[in-house]
Amino acid sequence: MTATPVAEWTAELSIRADIAETRRAARWLRVSGEAGGVPEECITRLDHCMEEALANVVAHGGPGARAADIAIRLEMRCEAGMSAAVLNISDAGCAFDPTRAPVPARPGSLAEARPGGLGIQMMRSYADRIGYARTAERNHLAFMVTW
Repeated sequence: MTATPVAEWTAELSIRADIAETRRAARWLRVSGEAGGVPEECITRLDHCMEEALANVVAHGGPGARAADIAIRLEMRCEAGMSAAVLNISDAGCAFDPTRAPVPARPGSLAEARPGGLGIQMMRSYADRIGYARTAERNHLAFMVTW
């Protein structure tokens, strides 16, 4: 029988879809992660994911994103000797599943390279697992890092 992960520690924050609020969320994540015993390297990885996700909500979420708060939750879980931190972000912006977004083609040369478009790939490289669901007119994005 497989053990079900149980959240051992949780912290929550609610912010507006605003760039100034994303800086507040970064400070909250650092303090909350430390309080929950999340290793520094894992907090940094989650911070990179959160920063990109929140920037995308602010830039591309549309009126729905600005009309409702963004809910952020950090959970610490343990199972079979492995620990994990899960960062959940829920917003009311336009539906978008980053787990289904195609990987951008690598440019053949520096001259062919264009700025932007690599945020999702960056999130994939920092998180050990990414999950997405759309329920009750909200996006639910989860990033997991393990140690």
